[in-house]
Parts: sequence; structure tokens; C-alpha cells
Amino acid sequence: MRQFNINRISWWNGIIAGAFAFVLGYLLTRHMVLMGPLPDSGVEASETTITGWFHYNAHTVPIAEEVTAFGETATASGYNLIKLEDTSRYLEFLYVIPPLALFVSGILAAASARSTQRISSSVINGASVFFGYLIAVGAGVVIFSASMTDWGISGTMRPDIWMALIVSGIIYPLFFGGLGGLAYFFTQGKIRIQTH
Repeated sequence: MRQFNINRISWWNGIIAGAFAFVLGYLLTRHMVLMGPLPDSGVEASETTITGWFHYNAHTVPIAEEVTAFGETATASGYNLIKLEDTSRYLEFLYVIPPLALFVSGILAAASARSTQRISSSVINGASVFFGYLIAVGAGVVIFSASMTDWGISGTMRPDIWMALIVSGIIYPLFFGGLGGLAYFFTQGKIRIQTH
């Protein structure tokens, strides 16, 4: 039995494909959300931030709120804008966008790899989108945050950090990117991308 060679993983392709999947998913989410009136989040935040929250909610990651008043800090998590009553039901389609973007990126990462003759190589190269996706998820938690201060009470809303990193940043890309790599393997190499 041959051992797997770690040098056969196209690291840079995985980073690029993972970042591409996150940006593509965000843009598709933004487009879907803005097709109708922007749902009331109950918070004064920019359009970009609110659509970013929808993108994280599409990964099943809740939005967390941290409030500081009189030296005490309280955190609440569990806001899902997709499930709000005044949110259109067609927005439930958003749950399909992250898996689909990662699946396509997994195919692209595997197709651009140097070696995918073995099923394990294809799956691992597909799952390598995890590297770029995790970086983008971490940056998104910072970018898609809203802070407010009023009468000595300050609050911040952003995607739940740990859920974002674990679910969005690790589980989703490893699983769906790996599935994309597997799909590429079963195309018998009919998809090929030149990287030279």
C-alpha cells in the first residue's frame, strides 16, 4: 500500500479556491437578500453588515450580541435573520449557497492539483479549500460586526465567533470541499485546469 504524499496537496490552490468560495457565497447571498426589502434586524447596521449576517446564518451560525452596561458584560447568541417572521420564505434558499459554493470550489481545487489519480488525493485537494475559507470566515467575523453606544451602554453584534470558526470555517469546507474533490475524481479527469 502506497503512502499518501503531503506534497501532492495544492495548498495555494486550496487557499485561493476557499477564499473564492466565501466571496462568491457572500455575493450570492447579498444578491438574494437585496432582491426584496431588507428585513428589519432591529439594529442600526450597514447593508453590507446585515447581508454578511445572513451569509453566516446560511451556515447555521447565529449572530451573537455582547452588551456592556455599568461595568458588567452579558452575551446572548442565537439570532438567525433567515428565521425572523418578517423575512421572506424564499430566503431559506440561502442555506444552499455555502455548500454549493464550497462544492464547486472543491472541484476547482482538485482539478488544478498536480496529482489526483487516487481518490484520497482528489478528496484531500478538494478539502484543501478549508485553508482559504477559514481565513475568510475569521476576517468576516471582524468585518461583519456592528457596534453601538447609548447612555453608557455599549453593544456589539457579530457572528458567533466559535460557531463561525468551527462550523463555517472548518466543518463546511472540509465536508463540501471534500465532496467536490470526490466528484472531480469520478469525472475521470474530464475537468482539467491549466495552472502553469
